[in-house]
Formats: sequence, C-alpha cells, structure tokens
Amino acid sequence: MPKKSILKKGWLMAIVLTLVLTLTVVSTVNAAEFPSDGTIAAGKVIDDDVFLSAQDVVMDGTVNGMLVAAGQTVTINGSVHGDALLMGETVTLTSSAVIDGNLFTTAATVIIDGKVAGSVFGGSAAAELKDKAAVGRNLYYGGYSLTTKTGSLVGTDLFTGAYQAILSGSVTRDAKIGAGAIELNGSIGRNAVFNVGHDQDVHNPEAWFSFTPGRQYLPPAIPAGIRISSNAKINGNLTFTSDADQSSTFKPSTSGSIIYQTPVPLETGSGRQVRVGRGSGSLLGFSLFSAAQRFLTLLILGALAIWLLLKPFNKTVEKGIQKPLHTAGWGFVVISVGFLAMLVIPITFVLMAILLGFLSLGGLLFAWLGVVGSAILLITLAFLFVVFSVSKLIALYMASKWLTGHLFPKSANNVWVILFVGVSIYVLLTMIPVIGWLAGLAAALVGTGAFWLTVRNLREKPRKIVAK
Repeated sequence: MPKKSILKKGWLMAIVLTLVLTLTVVSTVNAAEFPSDGTIAAGKVIDDDVFLSAQDVVMDGTVNGMLVAAGQTVTINGSVHGDALLMGETVTLTSSAVIDGNLFTTAATVIIDGKVAGSVFGGSAAAELKDKAAVGRNLYYGGYSLTTKTGSLVGTDLFTGAYQAILSGSVTRDAKIGAGAIELNGSIGRNAVFNVGHDQDVHNPEAWFSFTPGRQYLPPAIPAGIRISSNAKINGNLTFTSDADQSSTFKPSTSGSIIYQTPVPLETGSGRQVRVGRGSGSLLGFSLFSAAQRFLTLLILGALAIWLLLKPFNKTVEKGIQKPLHTAGWGFVVISVGFLAMLVIPITFVLMAILLGFLSLGGLLFAWLGVVGSAILLITLAFLFVVFSVSKLIALYMASKWLTGHLFPKSANNVWVILFVGVSIYVLLTMIPVIGWLAGLAAALVGTGAFWLTVRNLREKPRKIVAK
C-alpha cells in the first residue's frame, strides 16, 4: 500500500477515535482486530490492538496490545497487556479484570474493582473504586463524585477536581483534592492538600452539575466541607483551605503539620474585599470540572496522536515552529473560509434538494439527503474537530517542545513529558479570564494553520520519477 494512503488512513482513524471521545458518541471504528459483536470470549487470546464497538461490550479474554472499546455498557472481565481506552454510559472493570498499562476512561458511571498497573485518567458523573480495586500509579479524576471503598488502593498519588470526594481506601503517597465536599475515612501515606473554598456557599450541590445532561447518574450529595473521621490517617502534612479552621479536630488523624488557609476573597471595583456570593460553589465546580475535562480530552488526544501518528504529528508541529506567524495567517484563512462555507453550503444543499425533489418527483431526494447530507455532516464535524481540538493539541505541543528544549534539555526529546507539560500549561491558561480566551484563539490559529500546511504538502508532494 502506498505510504501516502497509509498516512491518510492513520489520520482518519485518529480523528474518528477522538470524535467518539470528545462528543461521547458510540460508533463503529476500524482497527487491527475488531470483533463485530463487541465481545471477546473467555479463553480467547488476541495478539494485537483491539477495537470493540457495540451496544453492550464484554471483554472476557486476553488482549496483548491496546484495547479501545465504546458502547452503552463496557464490561472488562479479562486481561489487557497494554493500555485501555474505554468509553460509554457505564464502564465497569470487575474484580477479575487486569490492565497492565494505563486506563483512559470517560463515561456517565465508572466502576473499578480490578487491577490497573499504570495510571487511571477518568472523567465521569460518578466514579467508584470498589474494595478490590488497585491502581498501580496515579489516579487523575474530574467529575461530580469520586468514591473509594475500604480495601481499594491508589499506588502513588491522587488528583481530583469534583463536587464531592468520599475516600475510604488507601493512597500510598499524596492526595490533592479540590472539591465542594471531602470525606476522609481511609489513609494517605504522605501529604494531603484539601481545598473546599467557601464551603457554606454550596447550598445546592446538585446545581454543580446542572450545566450538562446526566443528572440521573449523580449519587446522593454529601454536605459541603471537610470531614476526617477518627479512623482516618494522614501520615504526613495536611494543608486545607476552608471557611472553618478545624485544625484541632483534624490533629488526631494527622502525623505531620497542619496548615490552615482561608479562601481567597474577591475584590470589588473599589478595592474593598468581599466574600464570594451565593452560588459561587457551582461556579468553582464548573471551572474545576471544565479544566479536568479539557485536561483529560487533550491528554488522550495527544496519546492517540503519539501512538498512531508520531511522524506526521511531529512534521505538523515542526511546520508551526519554523514559521509561527506564517502558520497563524494560514490558520486565519482556513478558519474564515471554513465558517463561511458552513453558512453557504447548507443553504445551497437545501435549494438543491428542493430542485431535485421537483425534477425527479422525489425519486432522487432520499439519495441526495442521505449520501450528500451525510458527507457534508462528516466534513463539517471533521473541520470543527480540527479547529477546536486538534489545533489546540498541535499548538500546545509546539509551545511545550520549545519550552522544554530551553528549560529542561534532558527531556527535550521525551514526547510524554512534552505532552504533559503542554497540556498542563494550556489548561491553566484557559482558566484565566481574557488570557485564556486569547490563548485559545492563538492556539486555534497556529494549530489549524500547521495542520492545513501539512495536509497541503502531502497532497502536493511530487512523485518520484524513476529513470529507466
């Protein structure tokens, strides 16, 4: 197969996979192995990457490679000797499940009762680590509710942005949590950082998640604030931010120092400091969840690009680094033309449908609406995906590669360090008013321009003439 064709198929596969993740739509994807019924029977071994898609996905066998699964329900009972990317309404790792690599998951409900050797990156309405759950490295979670049951284990660090976190399991090292409500009943091996802000302002916890569909998946809300039970243990320092100084209450459960911090107040135009008003808890929650969602989406998108398309991705990044202003200019042109086309093409499409329906008495109308309409929709989704997702990834990777090359020369060629640093900086910037909007605009222009120039070069690449 020609190299050009392979590159095209690689780009198409990455786009389809990440569209599924970003839009939370379950669809069929192509892969090295793709069982048509969405199941892998017990005892079956597949020595390749596997892509599963069905209404109910069940994996009972063994996958010696990466597993990507999407369905209304995704249930893993078997073993994955590689990384896993799982998407659906409900994602479940039962007690017999084993994932030797990292787990990336987005769902309404995530239930983990098995073993993950690497880190877990999760975004959902609710997530639960049951009593047999074991995460070998870090747990990164953004959503409404995180619950860890007694007996569960996080092997290294826990990072959470949520409305509530109910922790009854064990964290081997550090726990850093920003939430409206935190309950600690388990143990933290080293230091804990808890931030609930103005906890009494969270008068309606369910409103924290009211900005998006899926309230039926929310577990019962616990009261706002920090509560550490007498059975809990923090084997290091505790730093907490809250309206109430509960240092004396927390002391019996903490081996190290306790540092209390008051929430940062807002300032009015006159310079007078005021308390955060009612409903600010919802705004804080929305900001935390949005940041976690952006972080998770960009991280998974970047991982897919590095795994599947490292060479073309690096070429695209180099395009932007060589001539950033030139690239941004092309990005402006492509985005302007694209959005103009999105206004003109639908009108033309409808007018043509009317004309064809009149001339053919409806005979060609179905084909026109189905085939041409689907093609236009697919192209539109691909364009929006490039502008709002792919472009950000390209731009943040460009900036991070330049930054790590100057500040951390030893990590200049480590693609995972570059990706993590770039995503972290970009997400932090987007949380800052005005600056975040400008950063997003600049990223869209530069990233879209770099993507367009790479695609154009592929199309215009001259064929080699072999002398006879």
